[in-house]
Amino acid sequence: MFQKTCLFLILVPASVLSAGAQKPAAADYYKAIAKYDLSRLWRADSLFDQEEKKNFVFPEPLGFIGDNFQRFFIHYTSVRKNPQNPYEYIVAGKTRVKNTILPFTGKITVKRATLDRESDDPMYRQGTVYAEVRLFEDSVAAASGSFQGQLVTSCCIDKKGRIAYDAIMMVADGYSNNQCTAVWKSYRTGATKNATGEISGYRKAESSTTAPANLRSTKSMSALAGSRM
Repeated sequence: MFQKTCLFLILVPASVLSAGAQKPAAADYYKAIAKYDLSRLWRADSLFDQEEKKNFVFPEPLGFIGDNFQRFFIHYTSVRKNPQNPYEYIVAGKTRVKNTILPFTGKITVKRATLDRESDDPMYRQGTVYAEVRLFEDSVAAASGSFQGQLVTSCCIDKKGRIAYDAIMMVADGYSNNQCTAVWKSYRTGATKNATGEISGYRKAESSTTAPANLRSTKSMSALAGSRM
């Protein structure tokens, strides 16, 4: 049985350290993060650039799956906070590998959160959310399975206490956000595959960040012909 680690990322830069510089240890922010609704960090129509002070289309995750780095698409159609658990978010969406499109449901569960003691912009406090991701594709469909992994999201909080996606210094090469490394496991065979993904720069690849129309549709879809195994 072969192992597969899947990585899918959202193409938006987060703040980075200057070469050779080291920031003080971040403060624990786990209890405080519970009061916020983090759903717009993972699913929104637009993204606010804190530097240029204007909105951009919220970019789609870019990913790769399998040892041959097969292109992997994932689109969230819904992300909502669980009213019974402030650290849990109920999600739904679609995945696509080759011509196979599958609906999924699942959860994003916040496990840890930190707040930096220094910031790249004096108007914001910057932080990081660490979460567990569990996604379940339609088990009736062929070539379907489940994902389990870890998600790291950079966020920032303004002077009024409002949380947002960290897009500070988003134009620089090497910036990334919403990095998720997961393992996909086949329902039918139990097999798993190795996968990796990488993103560098937002605006350079901006034209490729929009999800295909068949993934953006909110209508339910049957899997098309094709296989990811």
